[in-house]
Amino acid sequence: MKARQPAGTLLFELTLEGNPIPKMRPRVNTYTRRVFPTKRVSDAEDRWKWIAIAARLRPYEWPVRIELECYRRTAHQVDYDNLAKLVTDALNKIAWEDDSQIVKALITVQLDRAAPRSVLRAYAV
Repeated sequence: MKARQPAGTLLFELTLEGNPIPKMRPRVNTYTRRVFPTKRVSDAEDRWKWIAIAARLRPYEWPVRIELECYRRTAHQVDYDNLAKLVTDALNKIAWEDDSQIVKALITVQLDRAAPRSVLRAYAV
């Protein structure tokens, strides 16, 4: 259990190289009625989990504020909330107990053809 940090304290910063992936609606197997994410989404969530584990994050139990900067390779439009949804869901039980602890979020989407990436910062509230 992490001790509660003073408000405004940077808890962690993670950078994931590569084009940011938005979370898409899950697919349904019409035969089994099983719901599952696409492989692309699942792989992207796994990458976030692995960098968080490598950074030795432990679930923070108090409210957090996040800043997510997404630098995309293409100008193809995506919903900013779907970019954030993938990241925040992937880090449940790793960076925080549940993404419902996020009480404030700043999400920016920019173009960077040379170095696409996502940068996530979490702060104590």
